[in-house]
Amino acid sequence: MDHVWEHEAAGPGRKVFALTARGKQELNLSIATWNSMNNTLATLRRNDRTHDVV
Repeated sequence: MDHVWEHEAAGPGRKVFALTARGKQELNLSIATWNSMNNTLATLRRNDRTHDVV
């Protein structure tokens, strides 16, 4: 992650962050992992409901 300090005429400076190319890759990997886990859990919930006895 990269950062720069921005200074304005009024108020204190602030640190602004930006994702690097590697950070974007890591983010995309995390999103893919999360989506995979979410799909697996959704499948388990659907399968669990099909086994309910009413």
